[in-house]
Amino acid sequence: MSTANCAVSFFFTSVLKDTAAARLAAVAPYLGYARKDRRTQSRDPLAARYVARMFEDAGTDRVVTVDVHNLAAFRNAFSCQTENLGTRGTFVRHYVWRVGKHEVSVYSPDVGG
Repeated sequence: MSTANCAVSFFFTSVLKDTAAARLAAVAPYLGYARKDRRTQSRDPLAARYVARMFEDAGTDRVVTVDVHNLAAFRNAFSCQTENLGTRGTFVRHYVWRVGKHEVSVYSPDVGG
């Protein structure tokens, strides 16, 4: 989510809540700054927590994401309801018949990936 898109989303969410929406659920397939959930140096910002506050301040009652980087940190950052949709099973079902009995390697830049 780019900065401009993020701002527009929060403005739109706030307007919906201000105009009497009973409940709001934000669906964020990609949650910007979700990987910035811990300090690696002193005074590092916890951007994931700040994004969570922005959602909540805008009046969001529930946040739905897809394959968030660190599930525990994601849930701890929010005080509203959260739901993370996993895609691992979907990808496995999609590719297993294509691969057959061939060996497969999966690479990631880090352990969390």
